[in-house]
Amino acid sequence: MKKNIITSMIILTLLFSLCGCSTTVTDSNNLDTQKTNIDNDVSNITCNETLEKEISCTITTKGDYNKLALSFEQLLEDADLILKIKVKDTNAFVNDNGMIQTAITPTVLDVYKGVYNNEILYVNGGEMLYDEFIQNEITKKAISGHENPDGDEQYKGTYVRQIVDQQYIFNRGEEYIFFAQKRIDSGKYYSLYAYQGTFKIDNEMVKNSALNGEELLEKDICDIFNISSDVQNKKTSNLTSTVDFEFQIPEEEFVEKINNLK
Repeated sequence: MKKNIITSMIILTLLFSLCGCSTTVTDSNNLDTQKTNIDNDVSNITCNETLEKEISCTITTKGDYNKLALSFEQLLEDADLILKIKVKDTNAFVNDNGMIQTAITPTVLDVYKGVYNNEILYVNGGEMLYDEFIQNEITKKAISGHENPDGDEQYKGTYVRQIVDQQYIFNRGEEYIFFAQKRIDSGKYYSLYAYQGTFKIDNEMVKNSALNGEELLEKDICDIFNISSDVQNKKTSNLTSTVDFEFQIPEEEFVEKINNLK
């Protein structure tokens, strides 16, 4: 099912207004992880002239979803594909709603559900060159009349990053267990229920930092894998601050549960 995520075009106007006027370097890692109604507070934007990886502007967006998985079993049932992948390549673009999305070319290491036929995988958010972002027709239309009066030279060669509900930014060489669903309208395979469907593998441990302690899905995962209530409470208590906790599950155990429940 297509996710109901709307990025206000006003956000793009604010993005370039802030970039053009602010010279204060702000900590872009201080991201709000609470989900609110997108009509009330769509995103938080920080623009910086010098940051690691030359990220000049960071857009953090909150989604308003018409459906999310309430349990690990539901996540498995609703997925058309469940894959273990290594990211071979990425290509970020601006979709029809003005949101950055990323097309992922995967090296598929294992298939746990479905049949993989060399499909490209898609996720919300990503990083793209400012030069390409500013030339996108949707972006240009959004900021028309609100251009940076000082020009854009200081941002050329840097990147714009958009983070949607704390979903991971995919990079080459990273490994994930990817739950995908085929969208009826486009035929493309997107991460299932957005941020819920991407589990990063690090040192043979599986994690998903985008889930928060109040979600039924995370509570179910914690119950299934015997993650202590103290850990869940710590996650819940940090909902309004930078995420500093990710549940970690041994990959072998995670995959075994997938095979047992699907």
